[in-house]
Amino acid sequence: MRFLISIFLVVAVIYGCGKESNSNPIPSLELKGYDVLSDSSGKDSLIQIYLSYRDGDGDLGLGNDNLAYPFGYTDPYFYNLFVDYYVKDSGVFIKKVNPLSPTRDTIAFHERIQSLTPTGRTKMIYGDITLYIPAFPFGTSADRVKFTAQIVDRALNKSKRVSTSEIILNP
Repeated sequence: MRFLISIFLVVAVIYGCGKESNSNPIPSLELKGYDVLSDSSGKDSLIQIYLSYRDGDGDLGLGNDNLAYPFGYTDPYFYNLFVDYYVKDSGVFIKKVNPLSPTRDTIAFHERIQSLTPTGRTKMIYGDITLYIPAFPFGTSADRVKFTAQIVDRALNKSKRVSTSEIILNP
């Protein structure tokens, strides 16, 4: 499932990449909305989250040459799009522990976006990202969830964190 989510994310990022003049090196991320998709029996099965990004110096994304610290596999910025999953428990949103994780990691849908830096003089980039997330990951059964997302560029500039509103699911 993670592979499928990655494929859709990469296609969406590459398709949505564009150029415009603006030199702010701090990336921005905006939540455009979300949809909940149901299967043929009416059970919610997939959440689509729509984001747009913008970066003035175009240093978003990581290439195959970005594997040294801090971008290596076990390093803090191996991923550059951080998506956290929350469930509502007793009226409060908390990060849900992955029931399949022996180290009790929380459920997250972080992604490693490939390099988007354009060639030429103008480096400003912008585009759209669509995330495809299972409605009930790892067999969870929460009926109220939300997500937060943040993007980080190669200079480790971070966008502001964006958050969905409460999403009510039909299990």
